Amino acid sequence: LHGRKEIETLRERAAESEREGARLSERAAESERERETLSQRVAELEAERHTPSPAFTSFSPSALEGVHTLTERARGFDGEALAVAVKNLKVYLPLVQGIAPQAQKLRDFVKKNERSKLVTKKCSTLSASLVQMHSAYHTSLASLTALHFEPGDAMQIVRSASALLVSISAVKGISLPQDRASLSLADTRKYFQVEKFNQAVRDLMELIGPVIDCQATIEQCMKDIKGLETPDTESLTALDQECGTLLDTLQRLA
Repeated sequence: LHGRKEIETLRERAAESEREGARLSERAAESERERETLSQRVAELEAERHTPSPAFTSFSPSALEGVHTLTERARGFDGEALAVAVKNLKVYLPLVQGIAPQAQKLRDFVKKNERSKLVTKKCSTLSASLVQMHSAYHTSLASLTALHFEPGDAMQIVRSASALLVSISAVKGISLPQDRASLSLADTRKYFQVEKFNQAVRDLMELIGPVIDCQATIEQCMKDIKGLETPDTESLTALDQECGTLLDTLQRLA
């Protein structure tokens, strides 16, 4: 009996040893796969060191001229005027967006309740409705006509800023080859040309930085003014006067 237990114990140890060997073999295989992956990545990186990027290969000195042209545009852009334009539009746009539906409601009211067709018994109710609508409209119109700037000019400044940012966003720095020693004479010359290009891009980004800081605001303004119709203050004033006359009539007949 004692010998049988010893045999079973030895068999269990042998099986466990075999399983441990299998685990070690799997770990060794996994380590080998990892080593091959790392070796492949090292080879790729080494190849990249000796292979110029497509942007470097296709670089032309005319690209530097393009950056210089953009820099002149950026230098000529009035950042302070942009700040004022954005500030003014933040006041102007809500007024325009608010007065349009107010004006339409009043036009509908006037059309529906022509003075020649008024019924005396309804005048009190109509007067109460018109007082509320006309008061809100009159306040909006007064705020709109009191503005001391030209909305069209402000919108044009924002559009110019947006166009400038779109142009600049297309300009990217170019990665330089890491192994300069292996470059040909022509590519060495190009290397220094690209260095100048990258420096010009850095200078451009620094110059236009204040406008880039306003990019989100500019984009929002562009969305708000898209399709915006500049209100005709003369017709809005005429509507205000017409509603005032109608209100006087309603109050007299009420």
